[in-house]
Amino acid sequence: MSKLFATILVVVFIISSFLIYPQLPESIPNAFANYGAPSSYAPKLSVIFSFSIGILTAYLTMLIATRITKMKYKRFQKGINGIFFIVIFVLSVVYAGVIVNGLHYNFNMLLLVPLCVGITFIVTGNEIQRFKAAEQNTMPLIAAHNDLWNKVRHFVARALFIGGVLILPCMLFPGKLLLILFLSILGILILTLFLGSYQIYKKHYINT
Repeated sequence: MSKLFATILVVVFIISSFLIYPQLPESIPNAFANYGAPSSYAPKLSVIFSFSIGILTAYLTMLIATRITKMKYKRFQKGINGIFFIVIFVLSVVYAGVIVNGLHYNFNMLLLVPLCVGITFIVTGNEIQRFKAAEQNTMPLIAAHNDLWNKVRHFVARALFIGGVLILPCMLFPGKLLLILFLSILGILILTLFLGSYQIYKKHYINT
C-alpha cells in the first residue's frame, strides 16, 4: 500500500509541476524564516529541479530496495516501503507549500513542521512493529538479544505513535506558541525514548 501511495504522489508531483510551472513567477521562495515567512528566493527552475531530484531519488531507491528485500528479506518489505513513503510524503508537502507561496498566497510554512513530523512519527511507529526479531533461537545469547530488541522496538513504536498524535494539534496554534509546544513535546518524547529504552535494557540484563 505504501508503494502505491508513493507512486501516486510521484505521478501527482510530475503532472502538477508541468501544469503549474507557466503560472509561477520567475523567482519563488527557497528558504523560510520569521515563523514561516519566505526569507529568500531562487529561480523557479532550480527550486523545482531540486525537489524533483529529492523525490525521484527517494522513489527509485524504494523500488531498488523493494527488489532486494523481496528476494531475501520479504517480511521487512512493507516496513521499508513505509519509511520511503514518509520521505516522499514530507518532500511533497514541503514542495506544495513552496509552490503555494510562489503563487503569492502567503501560506505559513511553519504549519507544515508539526504536520510532517507528527505523521512521520505515527507512520514510523507503526512500521517499526514489522521489524520483529525471531525470539526462538537455539543459541541463548542471540535469543536474549532478540528478546531485548523486541521489547525496545515495541516501546519505541508506541512512544513515537503517541508523540506523533500529540504533535499534530500543534499546527492549530499561532506561530510562537506553535513552536514552543512543538519543541516541548519533541523534547519530552526524545527524553522518554532515551530513558525508557535504557530502563528496558537495564531491567532485561538484570533478569537474565
